[in-house]
Amino acid sequence: MSNNTTEKPDEFAILTEGFRKDQLVAFCIIFVIGLGANSMVLFNGIRRRKLIKHFSNDFVVSMAFADFGVIVFTIPLMFVEYLLGFKGMNTFICTYIVPIRETFQGASIFSVVTLAILRVRQVTTQPFKQFSKKTSKILVVAIWIISALFFTFSLYDGIYIITEDGICDPKWPNLVRLRIHITIINCIFISPLVVATISYGFIILKVTNLNIGSDPESERLTKRNRSIAMLMIVLILSCWITYTPLTIYLFLGIYSDIEQDPQIWRIVSVLFIGGSALNPVLVLLTMPKDYRFDIECKRQRRVGVDEPNAVQNEIVKSTIRLQDRNGVLPY
Repeated sequence: MSNNTTEKPDEFAILTEGFRKDQLVAFCIIFVIGLGANSMVLFNGIRRRKLIKHFSNDFVVSMAFADFGVIVFTIPLMFVEYLLGFKGMNTFICTYIVPIRETFQGASIFSVVTLAILRVRQVTTQPFKQFSKKTSKILVVAIWIISALFFTFSLYDGIYIITEDGICDPKWPNLVRLRIHITIINCIFISPLVVATISYGFIILKVTNLNIGSDPESERLTKRNRSIAMLMIVLILSCWITYTPLTIYLFLGIYSDIEQDPQIWRIVSVLFIGGSALNPVLVLLTMPKDYRFDIECKRQRRVGVDEPNAVQNEIVKSTIRLQDRNGVLPY
């Protein structure tokens, strides 16, 4: 009897020690970077959408809001779980609140792939086309509903429970149910990455092969194209690097006899959550140029007060970006 009572605290102590050693500092860094980067993307995305009436920014805002939710919802829950434990807490939190974090992850990746599909549509249509305001709103709502249905509501049948160690973990009734659930969820999660990779690959080839011209303005836009292409490459690579290790780890755990290493689990978990801090940083890399462009337009309009025609021209230029008019993707 005494051996059993001392074993349970020891197991939780081992989990806590591993969390402190391999994850605590990393998650603190991810939390700070993700909080700042996603806040800036949200602010700039909403501001740019109002400024240039480009509704593709709805999906940028959706992705940032999803990643913001991962940062402010998932990481604090992990701190509570692995440093304090859920023992003694209401089981409602574990069963119905904790699984909500999966919705944010799903919405983030679905927003990325929808934005990729939109970019393909933009570069393959002449004149330049985008989704309408109504279509963009419908798609954003659909993204969040689908994410909630597949990634959270599927766990609302009592799978998440509080273990004797105070950890909130999913417990499937049998191995078959476990394999079916993990396989479906991971396929739903990886499929958008494949679609986004193909879409962005097509866009990269398209924008890098555009022959815009040789004048100074065209050279600037060509350079802008290349920076956007590099951003897309890094964005897709970051998605694969951060999301797929956890998927591979889960598949190996349910379909092989390989013993799962807790330290590997802690590493792939950090990578998985880290994507929600890295992706908005990549988006922010293009936004400072937009600031300078907006300031230039405003200055030109103020300077050209004595020239009515110049003022009118600048107003037209400020409502439709040079990138849009020359076939270059606005990001």
